Amino acid sequence: MTSENSDVIRKQVEQYLSNKDLEIELEDTNKEYTIVYSTNILAQESDDTSKLTRNYWINQNKNGGQISSPWGSYEHAQQLSLVANLIIFAKYKIKSITKGWKMICQKCGSEQQGPIWRNSLKSCEQCGTQYKPEDKTKISAS
Repeated sequence: MTSENSDVIRKQVEQYLSNKDLEIELEDTNKEYTIVYSTNILAQESDDTSKLTRNYWINQNKNGGQISSPWGSYEHAQQLSLVANLIIFAKYKIKSITKGWKMICQKCGSEQQGPIWRNSLKSCEQCGTQYKPEDKTKISAS
């Protein structure tokens, strides 16, 4: 890979990781692991949207399990370099970039959406029906 291509990748990674509304998934070449970069509201401060933090964790695709819990907020400059190097040298691919979520209530048909995938509603704002995982869809950034 040329240094020009590496610079393009680094700039693209900077753009993605700087946007707190995007969730980025990287996948290794064997499709065994996915590294997820996302924004969460810290559990102990779940009602305060000013307490958003960027997190990352690893999912094991083969067994369908999350290997580690989110590791708290990350140091932005360090993660820019890590993600760019995973793509450039370890040949990780961007599996998906999600810019939000959409939910349709199965009971009343109300549609709600928002920017941060991990912080979606638990129940319908119109009728109070609890959402099921299959009611939630990702909105792709591409």
